[in-house]
Amino acid sequence: MVEQVWAVVANVLIALGYLGIGIWIAPQFDAAAPTWGLRATRASGLVFFVACAMTHLELAYHIAVDGFAVTWWSTGHFLIIHTIQALAAPAFLILAVRYLSLRIFNRTHYEHLLNRRLAQLRADLEREADRVGR
Repeated sequence: MVEQVWAVVANVLIALGYLGIGIWIAPQFDAAAPTWGLRATRASGLVFFVACAMTHLELAYHIAVDGFAVTWWSTGHFLIIHTIQALAAPAFLILAVRYLSLRIFNRTHYEHLLNRRLAQLRADLEREADRVGR
């Protein structure tokens, strides 16, 4: 019984993570793309992550209701959700690679570098203003 409860809780937590990515993160992707490419990339990310969430919500439901019986793996709605996932995943990956500006950086380090560069630019501007003012 403990394993069944944990499996339900774990799948719900996974589903919440996928929903968060699909609903809040994917729509914010910075893309240097034509409008249709950006929309397609965001939409495929949303569909993929929401379908992943649906899968884990379904897993949680079936585990709670059916225990660990395996017959539900072949139900129509389970197959439909996985089909959507199977189509959305490669679409998202292809579109993300093609249209998104995929940069992974340490925000603190990046902000430090940006602040240092801004300080250099301010100093250059002050020197130029002093030179021109003379």
